[in-house]
Amino acid sequence: MGVEITEKRDKLCARCGALELEKLVASRTENSWNCFVNTTAGAELMLSNSLMVARFKSDSIQLDGVLCNLFSQYFVPLPGRQVQADLMLWAHHHTEGYDMVSLSLRSSIGHPWQYWLFPVEQPQEPLYGVIHGTGHPVKVDCADIALAKSWLEQCRAKHKSKSKHCTPVTLSLKTPLKVIDCQTRQVRVLHEHETYVCLSYVWGNTTTNENFNGLQLPEKIGKTIEDAIYVSQQLGIPRLWVDQYCINQQHSEEKSNIIKVMDRIYGGAEITIVDAGDHPLGGLPGINGTTRRPQRVVHFRFGSYVEVGDILRRIKSSPWNSRAWTYQEGLLAPRRLIFSNSQMYF
Repeated sequence: MGVEITEKRDKLCARCGALELEKLVASRTENSWNCFVNTTAGAELMLSNSLMVARFKSDSIQLDGVLCNLFSQYFVPLPGRQVQADLMLWAHHHTEGYDMVSLSLRSSIGHPWQYWLFPVEQPQEPLYGVIHGTGHPVKVDCADIALAKSWLEQCRAKHKSKSKHCTPVTLSLKTPLKVIDCQTRQVRVLHEHETYVCLSYVWGNTTTNENFNGLQLPEKIGKTIEDAIYVSQQLGIPRLWVDQYCINQQHSEEKSNIIKVMDRIYGGAEITIVDAGDHPLGGLPGINGTTRRPQRVVHFRFGSYVEVGDILRRIKSSPWNSRAWTYQEGLLAPRRLIFSNSQMYF
């Protein structure tokens, strides 16, 4: 997706303006960063490709500056104290595939990177002297499934012979596996050599529709399952395994047999769709009208940066990660396409 580069420049407070971020991003070499450390108070070169630029205290934040305004939400209290921990602004030089500098924020009490700013991706007509990178602003109501499909294809091509972690296991079950045919919306037996998608989600307070006859999906089903059917089709794998409909919930023997081989079912899937949104019954974030949290794009003089929150933190705090059952599903799946309230993650 192209990103429009505008002439708008966001305001920085006096302290952020004095950091000379433009100079830092433009130099991006270890020797140049050493010079930056020698001339900038508080800067510290910790690694050859990572530089601590500044340290912020909560009482020094100026909310009229765009960076301070963004950073203010990430202050956390020190354990057992009323004061808040300092925040450290870092710069990172990336050299694998892209020559770019990202910015990140970290708490002084040892939390991992929790907030990032990435330069926006290369526009169709690059602007001379402006830094471009891999930042990909997301649309709040429309996840880029074509991008997800390219991730899957890249994984298939590059990891098949190198990584057992990415390759689905060969499915061998005593009880035939049933899947939803996303085109006919019928539940049928998976044929040999057919690939399929799994869905990992929290049921919430729903139960299997009483009108389900075991063969044809009811006309109205939960939005998360409906969205997963749509995503499966867009990925080019129109076969979906969902425990709610692919296990006969009234047949105790079948249910017991399937539960015993859950490792092979999720391990054999081409990819597993994970609903890590805030609301179990709200559908997949970014799919068919379920909105995501808006992103902020910061416009510096030297280029535009897009904010990226800590995706792992959001996943860990989601209802999906609170259940042992779904934790098992995520652990067993070789590939996961995760839909959170802020972004899509592979």
